[in-house]
Amino acid sequence: LLETQQKIHNLKASFLISGHPLVYDACHLSFKENVNIEDISVFAHTWWDDSYKNRCYKMHFRERFDNENLSDLLAEKFSVKKIKAEKSKPFDISFLERFDNRTWGDYNGSGNWVPMSLDYYRIMTPILLSVLSQTYTAHQSYLLSKDEDFEVCIKSRNDILFTKPIKEIIETLDLAEDKIYFQSSVNGGHLYAGEFPNRPCDWFFIGNPKAVGKFLQNWHDSIKNEYISGI
Repeated sequence: LLETQQKIHNLKASFLISGHPLVYDACHLSFKENVNIEDISVFAHTWWDDSYKNRCYKMHFRERFDNENLSDLLAEKFSVKKIKAEKSKPFDISFLERFDNRTWGDYNGSGNWVPMSLDYYRIMTPILLSVLSQTYTAHQSYLLSKDEDFEVCIKSRNDILFTKPIKEIIETLDLAEDKIYFQSSVNGGHLYAGEFPNRPCDWFFIGNPKAVGKFLQNWHDSIKNEYISGI
């Protein structure tokens, strides 16, 4: 027990943040209280440009950014070691032209194909674009950390609340190079979202840094191949 406690006490961890640089006091305070690892380095990739000040930042929200550099504010609040701010970039989604709402759908109880409604299809297309953005920024946060040696990599976001001490969770994990541990809100993970078991998301996961880096690169690269013939 003493050897295990000493190993965890000396744990060297990287903590990756990515996406919009939203800063909520409750979130960064819960980070400081529950990500209780002494030797931890925070790396962040953010979508930010000063032209975003006071502008809406989500297609389905009216919430606006504040009138300040939120990327710098995030770096200050989370004591970020290295950060890269990048203006939102266009992604190639020409592969979407290979299918339309008639090729998206599902089989009903009678075994008949039911096409997706055109309205729902028009909602899903920009959501897929957001997935490309999400996976890109997550991988970029890892690239900022890859030249340093860490025993564990924690991928998270800056707008979530931690409700349990993270170090105690890591203590129970096998940090092999071929394993990553995801939360799932449907079966008892984070409280206010809807991720299903074994389905990747950018909310929170833990693993060996080599495993996390390989996963994040493949996650982004796989989007086109996964959806090229329809969803």
